[in-house]
Amino acid sequence: MSTTLPTPPRTIHRDKENLPLTPVTPSKTAERTPRIAWSQENLHHAYTIQIRQIPPSSSSKVPKKSILKKVSHSDMLPFMSPERLTREPTPEPIDPLQHPLYLNSPISTIVTSLTPKGAEISLIDLTEAYSVLSTRLKAKTQDILATVGPIAALEPLRDQSGELAKALRRDIGRAFVDPQGPSPPPSTRHSPLSTPSSVGSAKKRGFTEQEVKYARDLCNLCHAALRCFSNISVVPVLYSIFTGE
Repeated sequence: MSTTLPTPPRTIHRDKENLPLTPVTPSKTAERTPRIAWSQENLHHAYTIQIRQIPPSSSSKVPKKSILKKVSHSDMLPFMSPERLTREPTPEPIDPLQHPLYLNSPISTIVTSLTPKGAEISLIDLTEAYSVLSTRLKAKTQDILATVGPIAALEPLRDQSGELAKALRRDIGRAFVDPQGPSPPPSTRHSPLSTPSSVGSAKKRGFTEQEVKYARDLCNLCHAALRCFSNISVVPVLYSIFTGE
């Protein structure tokens, strides 16, 4: 049995493949002409058209008015009197450790807060007294350790050690005071942000402006008392003044 295959159609590609190769004869190279004609003389051309300047963007300009609120010293310390803001610091004595009144002022303020006159001492004044006492003791710790013999500056601390321990116990415990508890803040019972219906109501409510300030003052006073106690408890000359009780 014989099979016949169909003859493929004639195509241009097949015709090209079957054509004989034509020899390539080298052609005559034409002379290349330069595309740029350089002048034999130096010519200088001046620009007569002024280039238009691009206006600066608005982002590079200085704003006429800042969107940020200016913070002044009085805004940062709204609860301090003007006399305290302008008060000059007391100069330090030549030999502080031998000065009997070096620690007297802050200790007197702390001890007075335990008496009936303590109602006149605010939480901010009491916090400042602890901070001053703590700063002075910490600054003179190395001198206290190096001093041999009695130190006159520690006499108020020895005389008022019992009262000072009571004040430290009381003020460190301020961390457990509820600013929304039954005892109101020391200034007033009502706040501009509170309404008569919300005062004394059992319904859960947010903090008033006065209660927020009271909570912040309690926190700052507790931290100041802890720092003062810490500076006393690491120096043997200082903590030996207090009894075990």
